[in-house]
Parts: sequence; C-alpha cells; structure tokens
Amino acid sequence: MRQKVSTLIKWSNLLLILITFACYLSPYIHPKVCWPLAILGLTYPFLLFANLGFIFFWILRKHHYFLFSLTTIVLGWTHFQSFVGYHFVADCTSTIKVASFNGYSFRSLGSPTAMNSEQELEKYFPKLDAEILCIQEFVQSRHHQNLFSRFLKKKGYKYKFSQVGRGLAIYSKFPLENGIHQSFGNHANGYQIVDVRIKNQKLRLFNLHLLSNGVSQTADRVASNGNIQKKQTWKDIRFILRNYKRAAQKRSAEAERIARLIDKSPYPIILCGDLNETPQSYAYYLISQNLKDTFKTAGRGLGITYAGSIPALHIDHILVDPKIHVCKTSIQSSIFSDHYPVVSQLKLHQKP
Repeated sequence: MRQKVSTLIKWSNLLLILITFACYLSPYIHPKVCWPLAILGLTYPFLLFANLGFIFFWILRKHHYFLFSLTTIVLGWTHFQSFVGYHFVADCTSTIKVASFNGYSFRSLGSPTAMNSEQELEKYFPKLDAEILCIQEFVQSRHHQNLFSRFLKKKGYKYKFSQVGRGLAIYSKFPLENGIHQSFGNHANGYQIVDVRIKNQKLRLFNLHLLSNGVSQTADRVASNGNIQKKQTWKDIRFILRNYKRAAQKRSAEAERIARLIDKSPYPIILCGDLNETPQSYAYYLISQNLKDTFKTAGRGLGITYAGSIPALHIDHILVDPKIHVCKTSIQSSIFSDHYPVVSQLKLHQKP
C-alpha cells in the first residue's frame, strides 16, 4: 500500500511539472491557435505553490526528487519574477513616480454610483504620491470628471488628458503634449498616448485598458454559491470559459495594434495599464517585448493586483524603456476598487 501511495505521489509530481511547462508556453501561443493555454496561464501562481509544496515534501522525505520541481521553477524564472518580487529598495535620487490604477469608476463602498464630493475622494482615494497618474475605468460624466480634476489639481496635478464619455485619464505634474485617445469598440476600453516633457527630455506615455473578460459577476456567483452538482454552476463555468476565450483572442489583436504603436515611438516609453492579462499571456508578451516590466525589475512581495473573486491575478502593469532605471515598484492598497494601484519609482536617463 505504501509503495502504491509513493508511486502515485511521484506520478502526480511529474504531471504537475508537465502542466507547469505547458503554462510556460502560454505567452508564445496565440489564443486563436490554442485558447486553453491562455486559461492555463492564469494558473501559474497555483502551479508555483504546488511545486514548492512538492519541494518541501521531498526534502522532508530526504529524497532527491525535490530537484525536479526546483529545476522546473528555475527554468521558468521570468514567470517567478512576475509573481514574486524579491528586490531590495534601491537608494535612488532624482526620481519620478508613476502610478497605474483601475479606479472602478470611483464608486465608494457599497455604492453603484461614483463619488459625489471631494470629501469622499479625500477619504477613499489612495495616497499614491506620484507625479504621473494613469487611470483606467475613469468616471465618464462631465460632472464627475470636473470634480476629480479639481480634487487632483489641489494635489499638484496641473496637467490632464481625459475626454467626457471615455473611461481613461492621465494626470501629471509635468506638461502633456500631443494627446490621442482611441477606443476598442466601447468607451471603457482603449488607449491613450501622450508625450510628457520632464526637464530636458520628452517621453511617450501610454495608458491602456484592454478588453475586459465580462465574467466578474458570474465568477463571484460561482465562488460564493457554486455547487458542482447543480446544472447552473456548470452553465456558469461554460459561460466563463467561452467569454474568456473570446476576450483573450480580441485582446491579442488589441495588443498587436499597441505593439506597432510602440515600435513607431520616437521617444522612450512609459506604458501603464490594466491589460486584463497576466505575464503568462500572449497579449502581455506582444506588448512587453521591447520594454522592461517594473515589477520584475524592482518589485517586492506578491504581484497580485486584482482583488476580485478570481484570485492571485497580476493584470495591472507598468512597463518602461530599457534605458529607464527602475528603483522601486510597489503594489499598494485600495479600499474601494477591485484593483490595487501599481506605483513605480523611475530614474530617467540623463541627456548630456
């Protein structure tokens, strides 16, 4: 009996390793070619913890099998870096801070409508202490945009780029020039591109919100009331898979468009956004090919930016030109949004 159990554990470990390597392939395969790999990419944090569990198990058993899972983690180190930040805070002077935040339309706790006073904003809006603020799921009405602009202007954000009826906004303490705003089929998702002048140099700033999956409410229902013995639960699961397949394929097309715009930029790039994709995705791979992920470079702690019912997702990112030095990246708290703000401290390359 003991021998059978030991054999079962070994085969389970081998199966886990094979699934983990399949997960490693997910950024390189278009969802139109193999969409289940896109879903498998979401499971990386759980595969990581499972491999760590086997490592500790085999070490306690004093068995060399721990080397297999350890090697698997090491071979996927870039994926590990996207989820676990282990960098010490660098001593970096003359830096700027950039924040990316999905504001969830700035609804206060338990309210279906946006905040209606500066007092509410003062109470709930996170103290990001950033010179550049990129917002996704921004309030779309003129009244609320004006309210928010007055609130931030008092905090030193003299420059803004937003449009009534659009769900993206950029606020800056540095001058903004040549802004464009393009939607992806609706007013919530799309991108902004604007040039920002910082001292003696110009950078190109991207603010993105790729297509949402549209499964949050269904996922919440499955997480809270799901019962695998009920037909409704399986209907909800099929709905989630179908919608995720469709959204992943569309985000890949959006990412191809963004990648072309990145290649055409005459200036170094800072890209912020809610990509609705983890680093184990084809869309993220396309966008990040010639950029540096600030969390991988200088993050600490777990790279979890989504607070919804689907756990352990890292879908909010700041990517920068390789010449820009990243001193520190933190994922901060928010008491009203279903996303956490990402804040990066950057040191620009000084021109002679």
